[in-house]
Amino acid sequence: MKDTKQEKALAIFLKNQRLGAVKTRLAKAIGDQKALEIYTALVALTLKAASDVSAETHLFLSDTLEPIDSTLKAKQHVQVGNGLGERMNDAFGLLLKEYHKVVLIGSDLPDISATLIEEAFTKLDAYDVVIGPAKDGGYYLIGLKAPKPTLFTSIEFSTSEVFEHTIMRAEAEKIKVGILKTLRDVDTLEDLAHFDFLNI
Repeated sequence: MKDTKQEKALAIFLKNQRLGAVKTRLAKAIGDQKALEIYTALVALTLKAASDVSAETHLFLSDTLEPIDSTLKAKQHVQVGNGLGERMNDAFGLLLKEYHKVVLIGSDLPDISATLIEEAFTKLDAYDVVIGPAKDGGYYLIGLKAPKPTLFTSIEFSTSEVFEHTIMRAEAEKIKVGILKTLRDVDTLEDLAHFDFLNI
Protein backbone atom coordinates (compact mmCIF):
# COMPACT_ATOMS: atom_id res chain seq x y z
CA MET A 1 0.00 0.00 0.00
CA LYS A 2 1.30 3.44 -0.90
CA ASP A 3 2.59 5.56 1.99
CA THR A 4 0.57 8.78 1.94
CA LYS A 5 1.99 10.26 5.11
CA GLN A 6 4.00 13.46 5.04
CA GLU A 7 7.38 13.55 6.74
CA LYS A 8 7.31 16.06 9.62
CA ALA A 9 4.91 18.16 11.67
CA LEU A 10 5.68 20.68 14.38
CA ALA A 11 2.92 21.11 16.96
CA ILE A 12 2.91 24.21 19.16
CA PHE A 13 0.72 24.43 22.25
CA LEU A 14 -0.48 27.98 22.85
CA LYS A 15 -2.72 29.57 25.41
CA ASN A 16 -5.25 32.05 24.10
CA GLN A 17 -3.67 35.43 24.82
CA ARG A 18 -6.13 36.91 27.28
CA LEU A 19 -5.56 39.07 30.34
CA GLY A 20 -5.50 36.95 33.47
CA ALA A 21 -5.29 33.65 31.56
CA VAL A 22 -1.56 33.35 30.86
CA LYS A 23 1.52 33.03 33.05
CA THR A 24 -0.66 33.02 36.17
CA ARG A 25 2.18 32.12 38.56
CA LEU A 26 4.27 34.98 37.23
CA ALA A 27 1.27 37.32 37.26
CA LYS A 28 1.02 36.99 41.03
CA ALA A 29 4.35 38.80 41.24
CA ILE A 30 4.20 41.25 38.31
CA GLY A 31 0.49 41.65 37.52
CA ASP A 32 -1.75 40.33 34.76
CA GLN A 33 -0.89 43.00 32.19
CA LYS A 34 2.88 42.51 32.42
CA ALA A 35 2.43 38.74 32.38
CA LEU A 36 0.38 39.00 29.20
CA GLU A 37 3.02 41.20 27.54
CA ILE A 38 5.74 38.70 28.43
CA TYR A 39 3.70 35.76 27.17
CA THR A 40 2.97 37.60 23.92
CA ALA A 41 6.71 38.16 23.47
CA LEU A 42 7.42 34.47 24.15
CA VAL A 43 4.82 33.38 21.59
CA ALA A 44 6.41 35.67 19.00
CA LEU A 45 9.85 34.11 19.67
CA THR A 46 8.37 30.62 19.38
CA LEU A 47 6.61 31.33 16.09
CA LYS A 48 9.76 32.97 14.69
CA ALA A 49 11.78 29.82 15.49
CA ALA A 50 9.04 27.65 13.96
CA SER A 51 9.11 29.63 10.73
CA ASP A 52 12.68 28.45 10.13
CA VAL A 53 11.87 24.75 10.65
CA SER A 54 11.32 22.54 7.60
CA ALA A 55 8.08 21.00 8.84
CA GLU A 56 4.40 21.77 8.60
CA THR A 57 3.29 23.71 11.67
CA HIS A 58 0.10 23.11 13.63
CA LEU A 59 -1.00 25.48 16.40
CA PHE A 60 -3.05 23.97 19.21
CA LEU A 61 -4.85 26.73 21.12
CA SER A 62 -6.08 26.21 24.66
CA ASP A 63 -9.69 27.37 24.27
CA THR A 64 -10.79 28.76 20.92
CA LEU A 65 -9.42 29.43 17.46
CA GLU A 66 -8.31 33.03 16.97
CA PRO A 67 -6.08 35.05 14.64
CA ILE A 68 -2.40 34.82 15.55
CA ASP A 69 -0.14 37.79 14.86
CA SER A 70 2.49 36.00 12.78
CA THR A 71 3.60 35.52 9.19
CA LEU A 72 3.92 31.79 9.93
CA LYS A 73 1.57 29.65 7.88
CA ALA A 74 0.02 27.11 10.22
CA LYS A 75 -3.10 25.04 10.67
CA GLN A 76 -5.04 25.72 13.85
CA HIS A 77 -6.71 23.32 16.25
CA VAL A 78 -8.27 23.54 19.69
CA GLN A 79 -6.66 21.34 22.35
CA VAL A 80 -8.86 18.41 23.37
CA GLY A 81 -8.71 16.75 26.80
CA ASN A 82 -9.13 17.43 30.49
CA GLY A 83 -5.47 17.88 31.38
CA LEU A 84 -2.16 18.58 29.66
CA GLY A 85 -1.33 14.89 29.29
CA GLU A 86 -4.63 14.13 27.56
CA ARG A 87 -4.27 17.18 25.35
CA MET A 88 -0.78 16.25 24.21
CA ASN A 89 -1.77 12.63 23.62
CA ASP A 90 -4.74 13.77 21.53
CA ALA A 91 -2.54 16.09 19.44
CA PHE A 92 -0.05 13.30 18.73
CA GLY A 93 -2.87 10.90 17.89
CA LEU A 94 -4.26 13.38 15.39
CA LEU A 95 -0.99 14.31 13.68
CA LEU A 96 0.66 10.90 13.59
CA LYS A 97 -2.12 9.75 11.27
CA GLU A 98 -0.74 12.20 8.70
CA TYR A 99 2.99 12.51 9.51
CA HIS A 100 5.89 10.14 10.17
CA LYS A 101 7.46 12.39 12.82
CA VAL A 102 5.80 14.88 15.15
CA VAL A 103 7.56 17.25 17.54
CA LEU A 104 5.51 19.16 20.09
CA ILE A 105 6.69 22.27 21.94
CA GLY A 106 5.19 24.79 24.31
CA SER A 107 5.33 28.55 23.98
CA ASP A 108 7.20 29.84 27.02
CA LEU A 109 10.82 29.08 26.18
CA PRO A 110 13.04 32.07 25.32
CA ASP A 111 15.89 29.85 24.07
CA ILE A 112 13.85 27.74 21.65
CA SER A 113 15.44 27.65 18.20
CA ALA A 114 14.91 26.11 14.80
CA THR A 115 18.24 24.29 15.24
CA LEU A 116 17.05 22.60 18.42
CA ILE A 117 13.74 21.58 16.87
CA GLU A 118 15.49 20.18 13.81
CA GLU A 119 17.82 18.23 16.13
CA ALA A 120 14.74 16.65 17.72
CA PHE A 121 13.44 15.54 14.32
CA THR A 122 16.86 14.07 13.46
CA LYS A 123 17.09 12.17 16.74
CA LEU A 124 13.77 10.51 15.97
CA ASP A 125 15.62 8.48 13.32
CA ALA A 126 17.38 6.64 16.15
CA TYR A 127 14.91 6.89 19.06
CA ASP A 128 11.24 6.19 19.73
CA VAL A 129 10.80 9.44 21.62
CA VAL A 130 12.86 12.62 21.99
CA ILE A 131 12.51 14.86 25.03
CA GLY A 132 13.91 18.27 25.89
CA PRO A 133 14.05 18.58 29.70
CA ALA A 134 13.31 21.88 31.43
CA LYS A 135 15.18 23.14 34.50
CA ASP A 136 11.99 23.05 36.56
CA GLY A 137 11.68 19.28 36.19
CA GLY A 138 9.23 19.26 33.31
CA TYR A 139 10.00 19.21 29.62
CA TYR A 140 9.76 21.81 26.87
CA LEU A 141 9.73 19.46 23.86
CA ILE A 142 8.63 15.94 23.09
CA GLY A 143 8.82 14.18 19.75
CA LEU A 144 7.30 10.87 18.59
CA LYS A 145 7.07 8.77 15.45
CA ALA A 146 4.27 6.54 16.77
CA PRO A 147 1.60 7.12 19.44
CA LYS A 148 2.79 6.39 22.99
CA PRO A 149 -0.27 7.00 25.22
CA THR A 150 1.46 5.60 28.32
CA LEU A 151 3.83 8.58 28.36
CA PHE A 152 0.88 10.91 28.98
CA THR A 153 -1.43 8.95 31.28
CA SER A 154 -1.24 8.79 35.07
CA ILE A 155 1.53 11.40 35.14
CA GLU A 156 0.85 14.56 37.12
CA PHE A 157 1.91 17.40 34.86
CA SER A 158 3.05 20.86 36.02
CA THR A 159 5.16 19.29 38.79
CA SER A 160 8.93 19.02 39.25
CA GLU A 161 8.88 15.26 38.62
CA VAL A 162 7.31 15.21 35.14
CA PHE A 163 10.52 14.55 33.22
CA GLU A 164 11.73 11.95 35.74
CA HIS A 165 8.42 10.09 35.76
CA THR A 166 8.20 10.18 31.96
CA ILE A 167 11.68 8.65 31.65
CA MET A 168 10.78 5.97 34.22
CA ARG A 169 7.62 5.15 32.28
CA ALA A 170 9.57 4.94 29.02
CA GLU A 171 12.15 2.61 30.56
CA ALA A 172 9.40 0.37 31.94
CA GLU A 173 7.81 0.19 28.49
CA LYS A 174 11.22 -0.32 26.80
CA ILE A 175 10.74 2.89 24.82
CA LYS A 176 14.05 4.23 23.51
CA VAL A 177 14.53 7.87 24.57
CA GLY A 178 16.80 10.54 23.09
CA ILE A 179 17.42 13.58 25.29
CA LEU A 180 18.11 17.15 24.20
CA LYS A 181 19.90 19.79 26.25
CA THR A 182 18.17 21.20 29.33
CA LEU A 183 16.67 24.68 29.00
CA ARG A 184 14.87 27.11 31.27
CA ASP A 185 11.30 28.17 30.61
CA VAL A 186 9.63 31.21 32.17
CA ASP A 187 7.24 30.58 35.04
CA THR A 188 8.63 32.57 37.97
CA LEU A 189 10.42 35.82 38.77
CA GLU A 190 13.64 33.86 39.15
CA ASP A 191 13.21 32.52 35.61
CA LEU A 192 12.44 36.00 34.31
CA ALA A 193 15.62 37.39 35.83
CA HIS A 194 17.67 35.16 33.51
CA PHE A 195 16.25 36.88 30.40
CA ASP A 196 16.84 40.62 30.47
CA PHE A 197 15.19 41.17 27.09
CA LEU A 198 11.86 39.99 28.53
CA ASN A 199 11.72 42.76 31.13
CA ILE A 200 9.26 44.68 28.96
